[in-house]
Amino acid sequence: MDLSILVSIKLAGPPKRWSLASLTQMITCKELPKPSNIRMGNWEADVLTKQQLQYAATDAYISWYLYEALQSLPDYNAEAEIESVKVS
Repeated sequence: MDLSILVSIKLAGPPKRWSLASLTQMITCKELPKPSNIRMGNWEADVLTKQQLQYAATDAYISWYLYEALQSLPDYNAEAEIESVKVS
């Protein structure tokens, strides 16, 4: 699942495309390092470097972590928010 879609279901605000780094920052308040020399390296090589493997494993783990964190939140309900404003 695209985490950007899940964010728009779970959080208020207009839908937007989130980078993994910006979504990590928003949800965990921590920086996800994305060194350009690794990010833009040769990912088609027969053997990946240790740094590429670490980068890929980190991306996979944080994607799972963010998915679980977002799934635990209730769905954003715009109608309920509008009703609560009307009642106030």
